[in-house]
Amino acid sequence: MLEFVIDDGIMVKIRPAKLEDAPSLQRNCLSANTLDEVENFLKKDIEEMEKGNKIRIVADVDGEVIGNLEIFFSRHPLTFHAADISTVVVNPRFRRKGIATKMIESALKIAKERKIEIVKIDVEAKNTPAVKLYTKVGFKEYGRLERGLIRNGEYDDLILLKKDL
Repeated sequence: MLEFVIDDGIMVKIRPAKLEDAPSLQRNCLSANTLDEVENFLKKDIEEMEKGNKIRIVADVDGEVIGNLEIFFSRHPLTFHAADISTVVVNPRFRRKGIATKMIESALKIAKERKIEIVKIDVEAKNTPAVKLYTKVGFKEYGRLERGLIRNGEYDDLILLKKDL
């Protein structure tokens, strides 16, 4: 899909996920999940990708997955023009190098090719770096769900953002 170079000449590939990505995806991006859970996610994702319902994009450095993003395409006839991005994760060792931006840009390109008109994403209000990233790539806040998330017994607002393509 896309290749680019970051610090020290490191080549990053942005591409669709494959089943064999499960170990490095779990290790580097989805460590709160077990390897079995990640393998099951990927099996379902591949089925959904084949149906055209979603795409899981990964960032790959030398065959090791260091970034993840999912884009879901609506199947409902009234919202067929909209898509949702979620699970944007970059391994901490590779953050602030433009990888998340490139994954989002790749997802937006795919959405545009599929004639999607609106792409949505939500983020916890406390996640200031993510809020800055999403606004930098053109997402605008259209709402806020107060106490929309709860983590370890603490609430946070969920910021709802969208980008018109």
